[in-house]
Amino acid sequence: MKKAKTQTKKKMKRRTKRVLWGTGAVLILALAGGGYYAYKNFIPHKVSFDKNARAQSNFFQYINKDYLAKTKIPKDRATQGVTDELQDKADKQLMSDLDELAAKKKSTKVDGMNVVIDYYSMATDSKARSKNGTKPAKKYLKQLDDLDSLSQLNQSYKDLTMEGIVLPVNISLVPQDTDTSRYILSYSETGGILPDTSTYKDKNQSQQYFRAYKEAATAVMKDMGYSKSESEKMVEQTISLDKKMAKYRMSAEDASDQTKIYHEVSSNQLKSYSKDLDLMGLGSNLVGHSVDKVDVTNPKYFKALSKFMNQKNFKEVKSWSLVQNAMNMTNYLDHSTQKDAGKYQTMMTGQSQLPSQKKLAYNLVSQSFSDSLGVYYGQEHFGQNAKNDATKMVKKITKTYKERLENNSWLSQATKDKAIEKLDSMTYNIGYSDYVEKDFYQNISIDKSKSLLDNDMAITKKWMSYQFSKFDQPVNKQVGGVSSFVVNAFYDPTNNSINLDAAILQDPFYSKKNSDEDNYGGIGIVIGHEISHAFDSNGANYDKNGNHKNWWTKADHRAFDKKTNTLIQQWDGLEYAGVKVNAKQTVTENAADLSGANVALQALKEQDSSPNLKAFFKSYAISFREVGYVQYYKSVIPTDVHAPAELRVNQIVKNIDDFYKAYDIKKGDKMYMDKKDRLTIW
Repeated sequence: MKKAKTQTKKKMKRRTKRVLWGTGAVLILALAGGGYYAYKNFIPHKVSFDKNARAQSNFFQYINKDYLAKTKIPKDRATQGVTDELQDKADKQLMSDLDELAAKKKSTKVDGMNVVIDYYSMATDSKARSKNGTKPAKKYLKQLDDLDSLSQLNQSYKDLTMEGIVLPVNISLVPQDTDTSRYILSYSETGGILPDTSTYKDKNQSQQYFRAYKEAATAVMKDMGYSKSESEKMVEQTISLDKKMAKYRMSAEDASDQTKIYHEVSSNQLKSYSKDLDLMGLGSNLVGHSVDKVDVTNPKYFKALSKFMNQKNFKEVKSWSLVQNAMNMTNYLDHSTQKDAGKYQTMMTGQSQLPSQKKLAYNLVSQSFSDSLGVYYGQEHFGQNAKNDATKMVKKITKTYKERLENNSWLSQATKDKAIEKLDSMTYNIGYSDYVEKDFYQNISIDKSKSLLDNDMAITKKWMSYQFSKFDQPVNKQVGGVSSFVVNAFYDPTNNSINLDAAILQDPFYSKKNSDEDNYGGIGIVIGHEISHAFDSNGANYDKNGNHKNWWTKADHRAFDKKTNTLIQQWDGLEYAGVKVNAKQTVTENAADLSGANVALQALKEQDSSPNLKAFFKSYAISFREVGYVQYYKSVIPTDVHAPAELRVNQIVKNIDDFYKAYDIKKGDKMYMDKKDRLTIW
């Protein structure tokens, strides 16, 4: 999709972001709406642009020059663009609805919404949260503080995991790669303080990040009741352990390759990774019986586990766990503590303040109960008619894609047949799902006598138990689909599905009032983009049923690799906001952009033999318009599989012949690419 990352591996969905995040992402809730920065001389800088840009010099800036010049970035975030504006619209609609539902001014019969409403009421009760301060977190941190050895941690690991306490080893359920109808236990690393492994190698940047992190984390630990010296020592130990772990973490580039994040190992092999932790026992305890194999996302990390997680350095492990979880818990505490924690994120993004307490509370709700809230939003603000209209367009783009596969000149017939079979088997999840996990919601409620954090911990514990109980059951592929109120689209290779959230099916991406050129240049390219993921270097490893299976001939693989290598060469060395884009890391998204634009353009031509090409390409550029702070891009580009918006527009249209005709691009223009170098993949 445009900004949100395409989902390539279906991890066990958890109720809260607090459970999922690593140290470096502890305040994405605040990042969605800002952070707080204490440095008096801090001045955020917007990415500059050429006010005199022409279509021939910088197409993105030419189309969006008025927007780039006039758009102001809200103080509570680091970017402002199309997706931000649409997300704001959806968020405001839901916040208004939740207020009315909580006040009994309206009602709903959607399963689980009674819990959502009660949780929202508690999350928005700033007086109660201020009164409680950090007290709710202290008893959970005490569980970690009372640990004296790795042996004790090993004994407590199950209980801590069930509560959502973040630990160096994360265990979850994922569908098996070779049989996605069955689950497997997955062992994964926990994220780092810095954005990516490459950031640790940049001495100046890493020192800047660590200084800001140290200030924020030390303030939070003092808020939690530790002395200044205790807090400083714990944070120093946290940073020390983080640096050791970083040597073995997976880079963003490797993590973008689906084939590198799934490794089945035997139970005996898993046991050999650590002398101090009973890794196999941890997983067996969670599912209630022994297992013969597991998935290890990053074997390098686990083979080195004993080097940074042993009894000798247990104090570092303990401090890391305390600081990590204290930072995460601030999202559920008083506003003052949230502000202290937010200092780190703001340094990385350029934001200047936290959003309102109400918006932060809404963020908690929307990210904790996305299924129930998604059904509600879809039924209330999208509807079946809009769903039917969008489905028709998806089918039209799919039909055109099939024609392009049939006429493909570089694939063998055998591989083409398999590709078409996969395309014909593709399922569409459009707008919203009607599926809610009723069994889970029927067993949870909000205890109004307890704090927000206490309730969240209790819900998380029941959610984890509910999820791990599914281990021996078939995978329900209805779970984990669209969250209708999120502005996003994605392809899921594990069930071969295209997913378009309702919130993206709006102007400027799509509207019944728009011209065909506008719609095909907007949502049409998005649809083509997502279909292309079924055949990119990740999706091509999965068959029509979502199982990992090689259905390509070796010769076809070589031909495909040759094309993607050409695309990598096109992008190699490109910079944005002073940061080089990793051409290998972004290649699957760049290829999907290119293919999506080509298939949408063909579909438009099949509908109108003389389309307004200028309008089509203009719509594409508008759908990506965005302004942002340099600091934000410096922290995001190293880890994102998507390139910056401006490059995603300019580099793609350079490869399309019709663009040259539409805007009179000639040799010598910056937007010109020699015809022999232009690339078509699908």
